[in-house]
Amino acid sequence: MERLKINGPPGTGKTRSLIDICQQEMEAGRLPHEIIFCSFTRAAANEARNRAMARFGGSVIDYPWFATEHSICYRLLGLNPSMVFTRRHLKDFGKRYRYDFTSDNNDDGDSLERRYQEGMLRSLADHYEFFVGYMQNRMLPFKDAYTEFLRWTGYDTPDGFTRSGVELYIERREAYKQEHKLWPFGDMISEALRKRSFPPGAKVLILDEAQDCSPLLWELIKFWASEVESYYIAGDPLQTLYFWAGSSPELFYN
Repeated sequence: MERLKINGPPGTGKTRSLIDICQQEMEAGRLPHEIIFCSFTRAAANEARNRAMARFGGSVIDYPWFATEHSICYRLLGLNPSMVFTRRHLKDFGKRYRYDFTSDNNDDGDSLERRYQEGMLRSLADHYEFFVGYMQNRMLPFKDAYTEFLRWTGYDTPDGFTRSGVELYIERREAYKQEHKLWPFGDMISEALRKRSFPPGAKVLILDEAQDCSPLLWELIKFWASEVESYYIAGDPLQTLYFWAGSSPELFYN
């Protein structure tokens, strides 16, 4: 099995090197749909796909696995847009139970980085929702997640942020999801892992922006890596941004 890790700061050609690797694999007989090229952000994944299309030809349909990990799991699980738990659903859920979520400039925004960015943690409801992502991405049982979350925030949480309050929020959130058959992004990753879902026919795994993978995403990547014939990972551990989700330089190095 071919394995390679690329470590370097911004502007040093990591993504270009990964596209070069795509070319080498395709020259060796790989087809575009046999390559998983995933990245943590949609912009980076689209950039990689556009570079590949510019160099090798074809259309978007020829590169089905050039996407974020969440988008790939979305496809593997056979979901459709109406089934995605978006900011709009979160607002509706809050209206039902009188949870006051902080508005943003794009209420239909559904990316993890937009929904859970630290700057949005203003209301009690924001902290509840943030905690759900914190617990899931770090793959922690509730008790451990609650204790670590309080330490991580320096116990600087709003009045009313209690264990019983969080447990009730999670119970209500789960019931709302089930009622409307909705899938938050973290659930897509967890379910793909549970079902051992793998892009059919894939032989190569390429991961960009690896420094921002959470423990949950690393579990998915490790599973996919075990199913392919070669894999390549690139990132800059000094540019790790999503510490709240458990991403860390140590995870990348190890």
